[in-house]
Amino acid sequence: MHVIWLVSGYLLIALVALSCVVAGRRSRLSVPSREKWIEEFRTEIIEEEWARVAERQCRASACPRMIGNPGRPPRDAECRECAGAFLDDHWRDLLGSPTQR
Repeated sequence: MHVIWLVSGYLLIALVALSCVVAGRRSRLSVPSREKWIEEFRTEIIEEEWARVAERQCRASACPRMIGNPGRPPRDAECRECAGAFLDDHWRDLLGSPTQR
């Protein structure tokens, strides 16, 4: 009788240990590292978009923040916000909203 309880106890301990190992590996595999996450979801404004912003937003509105000759945005935080808002509207106009489809 004691042997059955002993074997059952060892099996239970082994099962709990195995489930902890599996759970640990699953959690480690499912969460990407910070560097990988940043690389995968990068949202920088690319050169072609900066050129479009400079042409259609900055020069068209004669923005006083433009630098250089020909004028271009300085690409600081304030210009990135303005460019992001312009590009958001620009791509929405080009692609159309979901209600138009």
